Amino acid sequence: MIPKILHYVWVGDAPMPQSALDCIESWRRHCPGWEIRKWGNDFAKTVENRYVREALANRKWAFASDWIRLHALVKCGGFYLDTDMEMEKPLDDFLGEKFVISWERINGRTDINCGMIGCEPGNEVAAGMLAVYDDLPFVKPDGELDQTPNAVRFVGHFESAWNVKPSPDGMDVVRFGDGGVVLPWTYFLPGGGYTRHLYDALWLDPWLRKVWLKAGKYKLLRFKRRKEVQASVPIALIPGERCLASFPIGSRKRIALTRMEVPNG
Repeated sequence: MIPKILHYVWVGDAPMPQSALDCIESWRRHCPGWEIRKWGNDFAKTVENRYVREALANRKWAFASDWIRLHALVKCGGFYLDTDMEMEKPLDDFLGEKFVISWERINGRTDINCGMIGCEPGNEVAAGMLAVYDDLPFVKPDGELDQTPNAVRFVGHFESAWNVKPSPDGMDVVRFGDGGVVLPWTYFLPGGGYTRHLYDALWLDPWLRKVWLKAGKYKLLRFKRRKEVQASVPIALIPGERCLASFPIGSRKRIALTRMEVPNG
């Protein structure tokens, strides 16, 4: 049995937006009497995992939460939900499962939806997901950050560890291992019956970053601003990186020449 615990992660220095508070209130409304646990900065400071510490040092809060959510589930059991998951039905239907997750469909691609995961304490599937981060650095040798979304990272893991492969439409119910199940994407995304993922995407950087050229400490970078981000928001550099020159190449793109002043990580 999965215990009646709802976990969420909120780390960093930003206050929780009203939209997230409203989502958590929907959890209380549909799962009355369930325990809701916040995993925040106090816990994050105690984590020794390299991936988490490097993500926190670079202020990439959501990537740190990728590990924290799995730690919470392995240790305590229950359900993890992203703070932009609005609940529409009680989760009692899944209490009898040992591990439950769903597919995710975005832009024609099928991945694993890590915005809602449920499991028993010590579950082997969740423990295997957590172990992926054991020797994984967040800062690459060249100073770039490994910002692979967990949805993409774990679709490969499920295939290699459990021979679980997504169908093109993400509508398969796949049972595997000792009581694990992957449900159709519609269960926990817009149009589904249990939760609705609002995709506030609080973890996303306002600018997409791509390295064009690298020579020693110097990099030529291309930045593309997301459509929803105002033009006044500056490009974000990694710690120790100094911008020597920057100029626009369109309404939402910039080229920047940078130099590493100190070793990163």
